[in-house]
Amino acid sequence: MSEKLEPFSMTPQRITAVLVKFGRQLESFALKLSSEEETLSRLVTDAAASLKELAQDVGEGDQDIAAEIVTSTARLVAAIRGLVNETPSRATLH
Repeated sequence: MSEKLEPFSMTPQRITAVLVKFGRQLESFALKLSSEEETLSRLVTDAAASLKELAQDVGEGDQDIAAEIVTSTARLVAAIRGLVNETPSRATLH
């Protein structure tokens, strides 16, 4: 086949929505990090806020740059999710 595949074809609105959702996920993960990871929690919270603030500009910008940002952000979300899943649950009394 000689078709040229588009590796990244999302509308600007979809890119914006995806980045905002990633920002919300990061906020949620930051809240779940243990108290020993307070610095990381603040960094993740700041990253989430920046991501949500810039989402529309990224969505309306260059498609190649948007693709890189979406890909990198997906990796960040996956890495932070992994940290949250590795963190032992807080002890609770029953």
